[in-house]
Amino acid sequence: MLSAHVIDRKNTGAVLTVRQGTAPFRTSEPGYCAVHNGGWMDMSDLACWMYISRATILREDADQAIDAIVAVSRPRNAALQITGALVFSGDSFAQAIEGPAEAVAELRALIARDMRHAELMTVADGEQSSRDFASWSLAYSGTAHFVAREIERIRAAIHSEPYHSQRDLRRLLGELSS
Repeated sequence: MLSAHVIDRKNTGAVLTVRQGTAPFRTSEPGYCAVHNGGWMDMSDLACWMYISRATILREDADQAIDAIVAVSRPRNAALQITGALVFSGDSFAQAIEGPAEAVAELRALIARDMRHAELMTVADGEQSSRDFASWSLAYSGTAHFVAREIERIRAAIHSEPYHSQRDLRRLLGELSS
């Protein structure tokens, strides 16, 4: 499992320390992230994955389940230099995850195995030149009827209009996280 010791989310060169076990690790090398094996991850390989999935969470358990997801995801994402946004409509999840390709791939595999997701559909997958959610380790928007309708509209168009689906989901997540 990939785990970062040191982050520089805004590429400022600031020294930040994240404790992994008992050994702190420090650096001021902008644009790089020290990983658990002592190596360095080049932050120039920025990847993005956007998906929509059906939620398998019972409605009466939803608030508690989402709070748990957000509580675990924010510090983990920050440590892995992952940024992004998550929306939950009551019936579906929609999320954009961006960061180092290896970390994005690991989170994608984790989500694919997560029993809270069904009918996982990729909306966008690949490299990108800059972050859309740079200031968010995980922006989260609560449930809303508008969000549910938009997610269903995007889901219905994924195969027939993939470009528009990607654009619309990115726009929806951006609006809800700003």
